[in-house]
Amino acid sequence: MTTQPVPPTKVPQADGTIQLVPVPPASVFTPYFIDPSVQYQLYLTSQWTNKSWNGGNKNGNIALKGQVITVDIMAMPYTTKKTLPAPDNRTINMFSIYRGADAVIQYDHTRLELLPLAASGFGFDPNVMDASKTKCTVLGDGLILYHAETLKAPELRTPALKPQYYQWNFDGYMWQGGYRLLGKLQFRVKDDYYLPTWGQQRSFVRLVPSATVSGVEYKTRVDGSPTAGTNVLKDIRTEAEEIMFGVPAEYTVSHYLTTPTTAFKAGDNVKVQIRVKPDSKPQLLSSVATNFIWNPNILEFMGVDKTGGLPSMENGISMPGAGRINESAIPKDGNAFHNWLSMLGDRKYLATDSLICTLNFKVLADFDSTQIDIAKKNDPRLAGVVAFEESSVIGSSVPGSYILGQQNGVTINGTLGGVNA
Repeated sequence: MTTQPVPPTKVPQADGTIQLVPVPPASVFTPYFIDPSVQYQLYLTSQWTNKSWNGGNKNGNIALKGQVITVDIMAMPYTTKKTLPAPDNRTINMFSIYRGADAVIQYDHTRLELLPLAASGFGFDPNVMDASKTKCTVLGDGLILYHAETLKAPELRTPALKPQYYQWNFDGYMWQGGYRLLGKLQFRVKDDYYLPTWGQQRSFVRLVPSATVSGVEYKTRVDGSPTAGTNVLKDIRTEAEEIMFGVPAEYTVSHYLTTPTTAFKAGDNVKVQIRVKPDSKPQLLSSVATNFIWNPNILEFMGVDKTGGLPSMENGISMPGAGRINESAIPKDGNAFHNWLSMLGDRKYLATDSLICTLNFKVLADFDSTQIDIAKKNDPRLAGVVAFEESSVIGSSVPGSYILGQQNGVTINGTLGGVNA
């Protein structure tokens, strides 16, 4: 026959703490002490934050149209310590008591849509927190009251569980140590908010001490201590500020060559521009890679002119070497690779048709027309050479995203073709 354990005795101490003394034959290795004076911190945090609670900068995720931003609501006791008397002399962490919390939260409702409450997730302990009592009450536009509380003591639940007298002795869960997740809020980004200038369009979700709506004051609070209903909140911290918006990858950029339509003859110089332009909305550029092919019997490649091109960390004939598409610094064999990389940290948007660089050619012999093509890596005309990059455009706020739209070469007219001869 199993004997029902006897709850520990609550023994007040001279320093104001309360010891939970086990009734023999029960015993504990480390004595349980409750400190009624322990207070709590409520903490709001998100992976999208770009500003720390103390004003420092953080490198948070970039919020895109339609993306869901998750914000965690957490609580932490300011744990105190106690040194046990001789002969023990150990220093132990004392326990605190938590029953529930209310958090008044503001958010940017003009840009963020509050989604139905998600009370579960990583760190949400269903053996402690009561998901059925976790709720969000809308107080007004961009203002909510979030409520979370613990389950009943195990022996009072339905169905009843095995008593845990040292964790639930005051009808509230005893906490010791770090943060506990009380729940999650989720917000959907309503639209594009990345313009006009990087960093200006920012958003927020923040924890506030209180808010008054229609004459009623709602307070951020924590119910703890041995006496139910006692507010033991000490302070609040928010790390869901400065949420920055970015541009998604679906806004494509055209990549093309252009040259004057006049007719060229032997000895003329031909300037061919590599250009890019947004197909719809402005877009961020990271790189523009161009494998280009020409007829070396008609045109001789003379090099790259970066004048007027978009600011860059690299803008030229890249990685020359034997066996490569660029066999030399100025390739002459009819194929070459040009690479453009944005400045490190550059967040200027491509809003108009823009120049990358100018490819300079010299006409070797009269001709009717000839083509300079942008070639893919698998183009048969590149067989036998190493092409390092695909002819492509990479950009957006999603690292490594291909955003290529249309891609076109250019036809060069010669005097033998009768154009402007």
